[in-house]
Amino acid sequence: MSDRPRAYYKPYAYLLFLAPLLATAFLYRETLVRLGKSLITYENSHGLVIMAISLYLAWGKRYELARQPVKPNLIGGSIIAGLGCALFVVRQYGITSVLLMDFSLIVTLLGLAWLLLGTRHLKILMLPIGYLIFAYPLFDYMPSNVVVYLQYVTAWLAAKMLIILGITVYHNSTYLVLPHITLEVVQACAGLNHIVALLAVSVLLAHYTLDGLLKKIVLVTSALFVGLAANGLRVAVIGVISSFSQPGPLHGPSDILYVSIVFIIGLAVVILLNYLMGGKSLSPHTKQKTENVGGEPFHATSEPYPSGTTIRNRGSLFFVPLLIATLIPVSAYAYTDIFIPRPVPLANSLSNIPIQIGEWEATCSEKTEFIPEDMRPDEKLVRCYQNEIGDEFHLYVAYFTHQRKNHKVTDFLLNSYNEGEEFPILNAGDKIALRKAIPNRPGPGNNVYFWYSIDGKAIPSRLEAKLTLLANGVFKNRTNGTLVVIEIEKRQDDTKVKVRDDREIIQKIYPVIQGHIGA
Repeated sequence: MSDRPRAYYKPYAYLLFLAPLLATAFLYRETLVRLGKSLITYENSHGLVIMAISLYLAWGKRYELARQPVKPNLIGGSIIAGLGCALFVVRQYGITSVLLMDFSLIVTLLGLAWLLLGTRHLKILMLPIGYLIFAYPLFDYMPSNVVVYLQYVTAWLAAKMLIILGITVYHNSTYLVLPHITLEVVQACAGLNHIVALLAVSVLLAHYTLDGLLKKIVLVTSALFVGLAANGLRVAVIGVISSFSQPGPLHGPSDILYVSIVFIIGLAVVILLNYLMGGKSLSPHTKQKTENVGGEPFHATSEPYPSGTTIRNRGSLFFVPLLIATLIPVSAYAYTDIFIPRPVPLANSLSNIPIQIGEWEATCSEKTEFIPEDMRPDEKLVRCYQNEIGDEFHLYVAYFTHQRKNHKVTDFLLNSYNEGEEFPILNAGDKIALRKAIPNRPGPGNNVYFWYSIDGKAIPSRLEAKLTLLANGVFKNRTNGTLVVIEIEKRQDDTKVKVRDDREIIQKIYPVIQGHIGA
C-alpha cells in the first residue's frame, strides 16, 4: 500500500466552492432567469423533472465523489471554463444564438469541476452536468428555418401513412389537404419538446442499461426518429378521425391526440428497442463492485469522507484552483461590462439614397411583404423603383448601429429565408459575390437577392458576416453593419417587351447603393 499523501476535502471545505459558483451564477444571471421562467410554462415543464434527475444523479454519486483523491487540473480546467465564458462573452457581438449562449453555462460548469476537483471527479459529474442540456427548450432556440424541416418530415410521414390507409391526400410542405379538411403541421404541433423529453429518457436508459458506446449512440439517435415517426402517426390518426367525426374535436375524444401522446408512444418503442439491444435490468439489490482508487482497492463503507490530507497542510492545492475558478467568470463579466461595443451612427442617412438611379425612379408603391417581421434595424429604407416599360424592383436597406438581442443584421436568414446560391456581378471590372435568398414559404415567386455591407465590403454569407462582426467587436469595439435586400418583380410574359435580366438590373444599382452605405 502506498504511503503517498492523498488530498480529500472535508465537508466544510466544499462551502468555499460557493465563491466560484456564485460568480458563475452572477455571470449567467440572465440565462438562469430565462431558464427559470421557461420551466413554469406548459411547453417546457419537463425541464423541472430534468433538473431533479440531474441533482439526483449527482447526489447518488456523493460517496463515490468523496472517495476520489482531489487532483485539480489547472490547465485543462482553466481552458474549458475559459472557453465556456468566452462563448458567453461573444454574445455581445451578435454572432451567437441564445442556445449556444445557454449551452456555454454547461461547458463552464464542466470546466470548473475539472479545475477544482480533477479528472476523476469530472468523469463522474459529466453525466449529471451534461444532462442539464435537456432542461432548455432546445427547439424553441433554433431558427424557424431549421425547425421547419422537422415539420416537413412529420407532414411527409403523415401523408404516406394516410395514402397507405387509402385516404386521398395532397401534401405540400407542412400542409395536408384532405377532401374534407386541410391540416397544417405548425411548430406547436410538431411535438418537439416531447421529443426532447424522449431523448432525455433514452440517454438514461443507454447509460445505465447498455454496454458499449455504439449501442448507446444508436439508442439515443433512434429516439429522435421514433419521436418524429410517433408524431407523424398522431397527425395521420387526426386526419382519419376528422373524416368520421365532423365537426367533432380535432384531437379525438378527450383530446387524447395532443402532442403528449408522442412521448407515450415513443417511450414504449424506445424501451422495446433497449430490450432488443440487450439492455440490462437495474435492481436496487445489485451487489456493489470493488473499485480501485489511486491504485488501491477499497470497499464501500459507512464513512463517506475518508481521512486524508487536510486543507491546512495542502492549502495551495485547494486555494489556487479556487482563486482561478472565481477569477474566470469575474473576468468575463468585467470584460462584458467594460468592452461593450459602441453604437456607430450612420454617417449618411439612408433617405439620401437617390430617388432616381439611371432609368429607375422611385415612383411605385412600397411593398413590405418580402421583409421578415423579426427585422428590427435602427434605421431602414423601403422603396419601389420602376422604369419606363413597367419593370419593378423593391429595395430594403436596414442599418444596425450595433448588434444585440433581437437586433442583428444576420436575423434576415433567421426564420423567413434560407441562403441560396451565390450571385456574382461585375462592378468596375471587379467580380462581386452577392447571394440569392430562398423563402421558406410559398410566395409570388419573385427573385430575392441580398448582401451584407460591413466596413464598406459586400459580404454574401451569414457565417462570414458573423465572423467579421466578431473581429470588429474584439479589435475595433464596434459591430455596426447593413443589410441590403432586393426583390425583383417577375414580369408577365410579353413577347413585345424584352425581359430584363436580374444581373443587369443589380449591376446598375449596386454601385450607387453600396457607395452610399459603404462610405
